[in-house]
Amino acid sequence: MADTILRGSQANTTNGTTVKLQPVDVYGPNETTSTFDVANGIYQAIQTYNANVVNLSLGGTGDSPFLHKLIQDGVKQGVVFFAAAGNQPVTTPTYPAAYPEVEAVTAGNGPGQVADYANR
Repeated sequence: MADTILRGSQANTTNGTTVKLQPVDVYGPNETTSTFDVANGIYQAIQTYNANVVNLSLGGTGDSPFLHKLIQDGVKQGVVFFAAAGNQPVTTPTYPAAYPEVEAVTAGNGPGQVADYANR
């Protein structure tokens, strides 16, 4: 994802880019994480690192009013959010990608084609 962000930034600027990527670990040593840890990571990215773009390469089926409100507050501050739609070929919502304030991203296997394994 980082490569995609950097390539997009370079393609849309004439004199290079000053994009800085700051990873925020919301998993630690675990395979799973909690909504609270994701929200804390978003808060840290915005407050500590002054992020204006937040990429969330994660998701789950649980809708969280707490997380949604935090994202809405970030959008009001000018932050843009991207999140993974999921890697299962289903149409059920994956959060936070399902929030209207978030740009959902899925996998492709060619120009304009959604990968067979990707969420729609």
